[in-house]
Amino acid sequence: MYYKDDKQISLYEFGQSAGLELDPENRWVKMAGKVDRDKIEGKYCGQYCAGNGAPAKSVRLAICSRLIKQIEGFADEKLVLHIQENLYMQYFCGIKEYTRELPFVPSLMVAFRKRFGDEVIREINEMLFAPEPVDDKTDDNDDRPNHGMLIMDTTCAPANITYPQDIKLCNEAREKTEEMVEAMHERGKAEKPMLDKQKARQAYLRVAKSKKHTGNVLRKAIKKQLSYIRRNLGYQPGIY
Repeated sequence: MYYKDDKQISLYEFGQSAGLELDPENRWVKMAGKVDRDKIEGKYCGQYCAGNGAPAKSVRLAICSRLIKQIEGFADEKLVLHIQENLYMQYFCGIKEYTRELPFVPSLMVAFRKRFGDEVIREINEMLFAPEPVDDKTDDNDDRPNHGMLIMDTTCAPANITYPQDIKLCNEAREKTEEMVEAMHERGKAEKPMLDKQKARQAYLRVAKSKKHTGNVLRKAIKKQLSYIRRNLGYQPGIY
């Protein structure tokens, strides 16, 4: 069940009962001013079931918690603790008044991620980091600072980036040397050598697909791949 929340308390009223005063120049305060609360609640409150179950957490709390996690890189447990301890994060999340209580249990982040996927976060990012309007009447010769859009979204990272390990690099090098030997064989007249490609590939996969392996196993696997590479590099056109 979801109840649409009232408008957030003003910056200067937040935390007054605890004798606190927020800095209007704080980054979370500035971002909070760019979040259109009514827009995101009106658009995404339909993600919750109407009239069923206990009252749900606010849309803004769910989305802003995801944004904090994305910007700061916190694990779910640390994220909840940081929001509990940081009044600026609480204000950004739309919490009415500073509280020492946990905003929600860490496991609730799983539900937040299901309801508000990457497309929602991209839309809020565009809202938060939209470029400031530029006055077209300003003289073109003025030294104006650079302007543009900064998208704080890890989903924009190229999908083809890999993080190679030694065994993976050895496997790729072996495959390249096999291609070289086969190319030389096509041009030459000598009989094609035995490359044991399938055997070498299986030896690599046994380690690469293993979730846990010791350093000794990895060293032996690398040594075996290097032996295949050394053998392949020893072949010459027409001399097998």
